[in-house]
This record gives sequence, C-alpha cells and structure tokens, in this order.
Amino acid sequence: MSLIETIKESIESIRLHKLRSILTMLGIIIGVGTIIGLLSISLSTKRKILQEIEKMGSDIIWINPISQSQELNGKNKRFSVKRLVERDIRAIKYQCPSIVTITKELRDFLPVIFRNKHLMWDIFGVEPAYLEVRRLKLVQGRFVSSIDLTFSQRICILEECKEIKKLFGLSSPIGKEISIGGLRFKVVGVVSQKGEEIGEIPSPKIYIPLTTLQKINLAREVDILYANIKDYNWVKKGKEQIEAVLTQRYGKNHSFLVECAGNMIETTKNVMNIVTFVGTGIASISLIVGGIGIANMMLVAVAERRREIGIRKAIGAKKKYILTQFLIEAITICLLGGIMGIFIGVIVGNIFNLLLDLPVSFQFWVILVGFIFASVVGIFSGIYPAIRAANLDPIEALRYE
Repeated sequence: MSLIETIKESIESIRLHKLRSILTMLGIIIGVGTIIGLLSISLSTKRKILQEIEKMGSDIIWINPISQSQELNGKNKRFSVKRLVERDIRAIKYQCPSIVTITKELRDFLPVIFRNKHLMWDIFGVEPAYLEVRRLKLVQGRFVSSIDLTFSQRICILEECKEIKKLFGLSSPIGKEISIGGLRFKVVGVVSQKGEEIGEIPSPKIYIPLTTLQKINLAREVDILYANIKDYNWVKKGKEQIEAVLTQRYGKNHSFLVECAGNMIETTKNVMNIVTFVGTGIASISLIVGGIGIANMMLVAVAERRREIGIRKAIGAKKKYILTQFLIEAITICLLGGIMGIFIGVIVGNIFNLLLDLPVSFQFWVILVGFIFASVVGIFSGIYPAIRAANLDPIEALRYE
C-alpha cells in the first residue's frame, strides 16, 4: 500500500467517525491555537516596545536622578532626589570626548488655561538643541531659540495630539496665547507627537524655554540630561565616561541612572523571551492532554478494527504497513487539528493586536512551530497504538467479534 493510499484511508477513517475525531482534535486545536496566539501577541508587543525605545535614539545616553532612602532617628526613612546642577553638566561635557551634543530637560505639571478651559499638562523646560537630540519633528512655526533662553521668554511649543485639536479646533494654535501656571505664553510652534517613553503615563506635552520654567518653579537643577554620542559604536564608551565623571564627583554610590537604548532593547528582548517561553510551556499542557486523547482514540480504533487487522495480516500485510497506517492516522488527526489551531490562533492573536493598538505581526516560523508541535504530538500519541496494532496475532484477531 502506497503512502498516498494510506493517507486517503486514514482520512476516510476520520470521516466515518466525524464527531469522535473532532472531539479528539479539540485538545490539539486549543493547544496549537493558544501557542500561535501567544507567539503572535508576544512578537507584536516586543516589536511595539522596541519601536518606542528606538524612537529615543540608538546613539543617545540619558542621565536622570534616582531617589535615595535616608534614615531619620534610626527608624523612619525619607526619600531624597539629588538632581544634576550646572557644574555636573559642564564636567560631563568637557570630560567625555565621545559626546557631540548635550541638552537639558526640566519637567513640571502645571495648569493650562485657554478660553475658560482648564487642564493639567506636562510642561518641559528645554534648550534649542533638544529638538535635534530628541529627534522631534517641527510641524508648524519654530522651536525654542537661544534668545528665548537668554531672556526667559514666555513662548511655548505644543505637541500635536488630539487634546490640542480639541482645545483649538480646526484653527492653527500659532500666535494664540494660553495661560501656563498663571502666566501668559504665546504659542510659536507645534511638534509631531513622539510617543510615550517606557513607563511614562500618556499626557500632552508643552515645551517652553528651560530658563523660563526654572524661574517659575525657582529651580536651578535639571531632571534629565540627554547626550548625543558620535556614533552608535561609541555608546558603551560614552556611558563608561559619564559613569566615571559621576563617580569622581559623587562616589561609587551616586544617585544617578545612566541609561541608553541598547540596554533597554536587550532587557526588553530577554523579558519578552521569558514571557513567551513560559506562556508556550503552559499552552503545551493542552497539547499533552490532546495527545493523550488521540492515543486513547487510537487504542479504541485498534480494538474496533482487530478483525480487519487480522484479515490484512492473514493475506500477507506486513507489520510495517499496519504500523504506518495507524501512525499516519494519528498524525493526520493532529495535523488537521493543528491547521485549525493555527488558523484560529492567527485570527485571535491579530484581533488582540488590533484591540491593544499593537503592530500586526505575521511570521512564517510561527506557523512552522504550530505544524511541528502538531506533528510531534501525533507521532508520540500514535506510536504505541500503532505498535500494538502491528503486533496483533492474526489468529487471535480473526476470532474477535
């Protein structure tokens, strides 16, 4: 009997027992579907996070303060944050040859008023170089200039977002005046929406001159320092140079975090790989249960067809043909269930991606994983019933009613 004839016979056997076959396939469908869905969502999530990280710039290093705990009276703890001052910034600029451009950022959360509309928005005090270093795209007007910094001008640049459109409607905001923290500011520019950084709460952004915000909140320090490095290959060296300067000024236990996109990309990949591995492992339990169900069905099929097996062996059918027939039948059931599971997994995964605003990700190797899982389960669940059928004594089998 040829392989094609064996496959045809296996499909015919499945067709004759439709309900039993479908119920047996359910475990495989659910298992493969879950694995494909998890892989699809995981890949899309990873891709989305990496896109957001890469928006920060692969050749940028940022330095921001972290809170330190201090003991009071030996019991209570308070958390203090030491920010970067101008002396630190000058030291980093002149002692780190790998740095091309350095720019400062100060943040605050202030009330914004326009035509009796009261809102609370993130206010960013920035410098002219911030536009280039942070890769902001100017849509209308201009950005902060050196003159704005020198004279602490009350001008602002808005981030293009739906909240801004609700505030100003269809008209251009350029030239209009808004109140920020009780002071009147003139809108001189609009930048495109950059997207939120990792861990950042989505909020509209308004950019004003750094010196203006420092006057408003009476601060000389800055929150974050962004350093543009010569080349991506210099990022590690630049990070080491900045760390050395901070260690020299504040000691090894300084309270500043020096980060770059490369570190975050590697961390994200590692975390997402672990999540995918654990999720796939959990989903594999369903495949094992499905495999047990198929093995059980195949044992029932062997018992039901003992007489048929006896007749075949009596007229000269070899063991390997009987074994191949039942093994192919088990694999066929698994592959049919696997195909349905792949189809369902891809659809459900992409629906979740669309609902979660993730990029739709479709990769051929994910489909291949589904087929491999289904095939392996089919082989392992069908091997024992197939061997049992092949080893039946033809005389005993012919006596079976």
